[in-house]
Amino acid sequence: MKSPAVTARRPASKPVGSVPILSSWKENADGSITGRISNSANFRAGEKITTSAVRMGAKAGSTVVTKSKLKYLLD
Repeated sequence: MKSPAVTARRPASKPVGSVPILSSWKENADGSITGRISNSANFRAGEKITTSAVRMGAKAGSTVVTKSKLKYLLD
């Protein structure tokens, strides 16, 4: 009896419409947010980024929208 062929698995692709997540984040005086990003097609997971300005008073668990119309979930 032959053993079944083994196929390589590709990592799951990012779901369409998913929102990048910022963790270990802080709100800066200018309204931008700096944190570690995940779930993004444009950045490596864990990369530190700074967004453009968002509405002041951001809270963990909320989704923010930057002045450039990008959305981020704050972990």
